[in-house]
Amino acid sequence: MNNVAKNLKRVASTLVLMSLALTLFVTNIASVSAEVAAINSFDVVQTSFNPNSESARINFTLNTSGKIGLEIHEGSNPIKTLAIRKDVTAGAQTYYWDGTNDSGQKVAAGTYKAQLLFYGSDFALFASDTITVNFGGGTIQPVDVITSDYASPNEFDPRLEYTRVYFTLAQAVEKLTITVEKNGVLVTTLMSNQSKAAGTFYTTWNGRDKNNVIVGEGEYRYVITTSGTFGTDTEYGYILSSYGNAVGVVPSITNDAVSPSTFDPNTQEVTVSYTLNTTADVTVKVYNGSVLVDVLTNSVSKTAGTYSVKWDGRDLNNTIVAPGTYKYVITAENVWGTDMEDGEVRVVYAVVDPVVAPNVTNAYASPEEFDPSEGEVTKINYTLNTCAYITIRVYKKSDNTYITTLKEVDYQCAGTYNSTWNGRDANNNLAANGDYNIKVSANNSKGSDSELDYVTVVDEDSDDDDDDDVVAPNVTNAYVSPEEFDPSDEVTKIYYTLNTCADVTVKVYKTSNNTLVKTLKNAVAQCSGTYNVSWNGSDSDNETVADADYTIKVSATNSKGSDSEQDNVTVNDSDDNDDNDDDDNVPSITSVSVDPEEFDPSDEEAELSFRLNTCADVTIEVRDTDNDLVAEIIDDKRLCSGTHDYNWDGEDEDGDRVSQDDYEFYIKATNTEGTDTARADVTVDSSGSNVDEADRCAGFLDVSVDDPYCDAIEYVKGAGIFDGYSDGYFRPYQAINRAETTKVIVREFEYPELPADGTNLGFWDLSPWDWYMGYIRTAKQYGVIQGYPDGSFKPAQTVNRVELLKIFLESANIALPTCPYASYPDTLAGVWYSDYVCYSKMHGLMDTDYYGMFNPAKPMTRGDVAELFYRFSERNLGGGYDDDYTYTTNSLKVSNVKLSDYSVKEGDGFRIYYTLNEKADVTVEILDEDKDELRTLVNDLSQLKGEHTVYFDGEDDDNDNLSEGEYYVRIEADNGDDDYRVDVKFEINNDSNEDLSITSLSLSRTEFDADTETVKISFRITDDADVTVRVYDEDGDLVAELWDEEDKDEGLLSLTWDGDDDDNDQVSDGDYTIKVIADNGDETDSKEIDVEVNS
Repeated sequence: MNNVAKNLKRVASTLVLMSLALTLFVTNIASVSAEVAAINSFDVVQTSFNPNSESARINFTLNTSGKIGLEIHEGSNPIKTLAIRKDVTAGAQTYYWDGTNDSGQKVAAGTYKAQLLFYGSDFALFASDTITVNFGGGTIQPVDVITSDYASPNEFDPRLEYTRVYFTLAQAVEKLTITVEKNGVLVTTLMSNQSKAAGTFYTTWNGRDKNNVIVGEGEYRYVITTSGTFGTDTEYGYILSSYGNAVGVVPSITNDAVSPSTFDPNTQEVTVSYTLNTTADVTVKVYNGSVLVDVLTNSVSKTAGTYSVKWDGRDLNNTIVAPGTYKYVITAENVWGTDMEDGEVRVVYAVVDPVVAPNVTNAYASPEEFDPSEGEVTKINYTLNTCAYITIRVYKKSDNTYITTLKEVDYQCAGTYNSTWNGRDANNNLAANGDYNIKVSANNSKGSDSELDYVTVVDEDSDDDDDDDVVAPNVTNAYVSPEEFDPSDEVTKIYYTLNTCADVTVKVYKTSNNTLVKTLKNAVAQCSGTYNVSWNGSDSDNETVADADYTIKVSATNSKGSDSEQDNVTVNDSDDNDDNDDDDNVPSITSVSVDPEEFDPSDEEAELSFRLNTCADVTIEVRDTDNDLVAEIIDDKRLCSGTHDYNWDGEDEDGDRVSQDDYEFYIKATNTEGTDTARADVTVDSSGSNVDEADRCAGFLDVSVDDPYCDAIEYVKGAGIFDGYSDGYFRPYQAINRAETTKVIVREFEYPELPADGTNLGFWDLSPWDWYMGYIRTAKQYGVIQGYPDGSFKPAQTVNRVELLKIFLESANIALPTCPYASYPDTLAGVWYSDYVCYSKMHGLMDTDYYGMFNPAKPMTRGDVAELFYRFSERNLGGGYDDDYTYTTNSLKVSNVKLSDYSVKEGDGFRIYYTLNEKADVTVEILDEDKDELRTLVNDLSQLKGEHTVYFDGEDDDNDNLSEGEYYVRIEADNGDDDYRVDVKFEINNDSNEDLSITSLSLSRTEFDADTETVKISFRITDDADVTVRVYDEDGDLVAELWDEEDKDEGLLSLTWDGDDDDNDQVSDGDYTIKVIADNGDETDSKEIDVEVNS
């Protein structure tokens, strides 16, 4: 409905009548004729709406720019102000009204008026339209549950800042969801289906979308939706993303520390602290070597300041880690750059004050003579009488020169140990022939002790045995090759000749100022001969040095004197250290995590996070425990270095909800240099989704008769071991805790149950009135279970597979075999649980995963426990030991089926991958949409167990290209006893590429000194394209062409400019414009950004 015409007519009539009303809107009659058509149109698109789920959209178009006011009126009274004298430009404008008044309360059902005012230079015009508020036919609005909602700051720069959405709930809600959208399209979800009590809350938006990409400039709308016994309630608000002219700061992490540096997780925890200089997303993780152990902070936005986070010494499965040295890694990342710091923390057990001083005895090396050049090693053996910190170092016997460290402050207790030396020094160079002392030192609070033995290094191919310090050293023939190199893909070597035995030091200096850059060798013993040392162009912090001339100096010293010689080398990095965001590195997938590791698809999703070191084509799949493909998250998507997050909603390739079970994410990254893969476990627990009554197992709402645990669950319920939960669920895929374990063990083995005695049984974290106190009292009485050294019981802590197996078999009084071997690849021989695992394997009590791994530290689920009890009963094992029993399962399967591309153009081909679990005859065919055969690729071919691949060229049996449409790949396998068949759909689609655009264009600095600095240019392209990057001066003249139609893949790109023009002359100081142009043949996009050169 458009009332502009009648309103303008009203103004004209008013001018004629010269009534008093005229003065309210027009103050200068003469000027009206020139500007009276400023409002072109005014329209309420949705004239009737329900504020609980909708907003009214108000559209208008202006013929000229100016100030406007927009209000909602009830009768003649304004009740809601949407704009006050706001500057707007000519053209179409859109506003929304959410049905609330200026106090944030929902208005009553009825008719209201939207009124637009346009302020001219000395007059005002207005237009209006009616809006009807309708609460589903009612006349009184529902109770306002959401009140006082607002965003602060309302305008923010997502590159540097975050904003918060504040709101108040007048009563408890069952489900609360907060999303951010733009033009009706979901941008991200801030909260999802959470229950909340009444109160005031906020949630933070970091300005990123659901793919963790910083959003562009513009207006965004937050939507708060609640539901409960009151019905539903929805509120809206607006947030403005504005980049402005702010110059970002690259994050810097300083003052990182860990306290204490050594701790016992049974009784202690450590604090990792650090200082951050600017706003950034911070991640803190713990590693054992390159293996992720725990995530302490995961991409949490932090402002400048000092922070700390605690680690309790547990891994991602909440299991206490083994003793050893672990590394914490702190990463801070924003749009301007990334910084990382790391440090070490030692985990030890039973760090108690020893009662005696340490005594090291029986230290000896074996063999006493060895040849490291042939790969031989020696071992230093020793015995320790008590707990102490152990250090083992190697020294040259003749002059006590330090060679290397074999063990650094390692906490050990009474026992016999050994440590291996491979005959190399701290720089990994072979030690010269001669005698060496290996010294074992021990210290604790009561004292210290040490003992040593010597070993002889003999290189049978060397003539250096008698080459002692008889003359002063002479370094000759020192030269560098190559004399100029690119550290991004090359190294240089310094060659030199030595005339006698000496300690050799090789250092790199910057030629211009003689500043030390890096030490390549430090007092390494070498005898007469010719040697070389490599330098990869990095400094002492392992950062690539700047392009310049450097001097490599070789110094030799012995008891007779010293000498040195040097040569120069030039570093010329043609790529200017472009962050390795290309294909020049083998891909590496690290920092893999899943949150949550167990989820219910009915109301949440599992988020997979991982980090990539370089550009690669990445595939993410979800697989079941048989390694069969369940869902494909992304297929060969181009990703570059950085952290990436992807969600799985718990649905398979057909869009059907998967059954509750254990699954895994499979990640594969491939580029021209190689391939890397990674895996992460995730559990689907659909306890919130009820099974039809006729299909329920043992009457439980969440277990189907088809569930693999059903037989076991029927057994444990019938035996009175498990009761299930009071809400009717069994939750078979939920990890069992210590309290539940205690109950089922007591019931399974029929211990005489004792009632709770009204005390906490000596455990400070238990309450006398907890439901499990009687079971814990019984178990404690019969020695089934114990507490922790700190006096706690930890009833809610999960129990891993080997812990529960030990409790179970000991309670069953099983006579265990002695197993001197490892039962599975991931269970070691001689560890405390090896005999229990060995017994389980002999009797088939517990299964492995698809890869044959036992996973000893993995939490035991309630279904796993039921299955253990059931199999133990079925096998009649109650106390006996039968080494003749075997348990095997074997059935033919074709798994891990995938295509390199599921949608190709006509004439294009793709590769088919699949895995056989045993030898079989295989046929691979291409079928049409009716599943009629079009092409046979493999015909009844005998293939062995393992991975296989076959290529399809896109043609049928007549060598004609398949036309557009849907097709299938069929793989059939037959071993004579079993057969297996799987079909995978693909399509021929000739549609053009997705829209091309350049986003996230930014500079590492907006001003730089071309004498000493460079500027890094970063941006993203949304499709593969030819990219050109040019630099223009203030007059618009071309200064430098950095890229000329470079063929680039979609994703993040970067390059640097050193301030030189196309003639390699440094440009003069001033302002310059960098222009990026992308062209994919169908579309072109360009973006510009300014930079200042100030040398």
